[in-house]
Amino acid sequence: MLNQLKAQGENHGFPCPSCNHKIKASIEQILTGSSIFCGGCGLRLDIDRQTSAPAIEALKTLNQAVGQAEAELAKAKKPGARR
Repeated sequence: MLNQLKAQGENHGFPCPSCNHKIKASIEQILTGSSIFCGGCGLRLDIDRQTSAPAIEALKTLNQAVGQAEAELAKAKKPGARR
């Protein structure tokens, strides 16, 4: 299931406001405030962290939940784990 979600996320992006090229950004780029660049025209995009604070907090919560789910899945896959 988590791999399916990751695969879906890898297929998504958003159009560059300048050239319409599909821009992909990782959760880490968004959470760390790293600049995002368009692979088509090189446009640099920076997130307005103040305006986007509620969305960034929601993304942090989602990212933590996914990390916890992955850890639980890894435990369950260990030999001798209860199922």
